Amino acid sequence: MFIWIVFSVVSFFLGNMVISRVLNPIMDMIRQARKFSGENLGRRLPEPETHDEFQELARTLNEMLDRIQKAFERQSQFMNDVSHELKTPLTSILGYSELALRFSDREEIVKESLDSIRETADRMMKLIQNMLDLSKSLENLVMERIDMRHFLEKQIENFSKEFPEFQFDLSGDGVVVADRKALAIVVKALVENAIKFSENEKIVILRCGDGWFSVEDRGKGIPREELERIFDRFYKVDRSRSTGGYGLGLSIVKKYVEAMEGRIEVESESGRGTKFTVFLRSS
Repeated sequence: MFIWIVFSVVSFFLGNMVISRVLNPIMDMIRQARKFSGENLGRRLPEPETHDEFQELARTLNEMLDRIQKAFERQSQFMNDVSHELKTPLTSILGYSELALRFSDREEIVKESLDSIRETADRMMKLIQNMLDLSKSLENLVMERIDMRHFLEKQIENFSKEFPEFQFDLSGDGVVVADRKALAIVVKALVENAIKFSENEKIVILRCGDGWFSVEDRGKGIPREELERIFDRFYKVDRSRSTGGYGLGLSIVKKYVEAMEGRIEVESESGRGTKFTVFLRSS
């Protein structure tokens, strides 16, 4: 009887020790998880060096927290950008509206004001679309093999209608692996950038091969000291003149290219033009 009592007591304490050893990592995770809030999204769960399911669980939860933090950061960045960048065009619209109301009896001033309001509103719509593109999560791209020459020919058909004064010179042939919608956004942004900075020679040069394509202009070029910053959000090379842009196009290009596991390079010479080359997988 005595032996049975001793055995029961020992079993009880050993059982508690085993249960505590098993549950302690989980309880520690629960305590840490309760401390999370919107103000400390950088906090992470401790990963026990147990080399078992508990360590794997903690690692998986931390990876999920990484994705949540990035989503919150994208949302916060988007809201900050919207509130900051829409102030200027909204101020312009209000100013032109007041001008039209003040001189409502002068048809010429009213017409000019309304034209300016429409132009500013169009730019705002493009700005908002660009900012939405930047804020999108690109985790569900559909990668496929794309005949780059055929793809660019279709894009050029649209560009020729939109910019009839420009010549589009295409040569080369090749295949890239990309998401079709993302690739269209990249090509459109690069071509529009080339057009925007082509002052004298109205030509955009497109080349392609297996795993790459390039867009080149004969514009004023980019100073060497500014090349490293051209992919920054809202960075404009020439702020002394209005080019109708907000400095978002190349940021969008870089984001989409990297999402497709590619890279983008730029070559430029002041007074002679700029060439962007995008490298993607070919198989």
